[in-house]
Amino acid sequence: FEDTIDAFHQWGYSAEVLVASLGLVFSSTLFNLLGLTATETWDSIARMALIIGSTIIVYVISLPVGWQKFDPLQAFGYTIVSIGVLIYYYGNNSIPKQFQWICMKIASTCFDSNEIERTPIRALQ
Repeated sequence: FEDTIDAFHQWGYSAEVLVASLGLVFSSTLFNLLGLTATETWDSIARMALIIGSTIIVYVISLPVGWQKFDPLQAFGYTIVSIGVLIYYYGNNSIPKQFQWICMKIASTCFDSNEIERTPIRALQ
């Protein structure tokens, strides 16, 4: 609704658009309220874990419904982001040693070696 006058016109002539718009406003408000509550109760990293979890749930539900087609790159991206949040939140003990090695290999191709030394993942001994 980039054109406000057109938006009011669509709301007046289409109950479906009005209900969808109000639903979007309500769900966004609820999502932000719950996010603030989660941040106050726990911390911002726990909130990020909840956001990632909800995104994955929406993605998994949208596949069989037919809203999206499976894309291996998206699944890979969700996996990498989820592992990153787990590592940041729980430290080295959150994932098995084999996956830590894989994450180190990926990080070594993306970052300078001096940056990797400051990350919580340490080389396997």
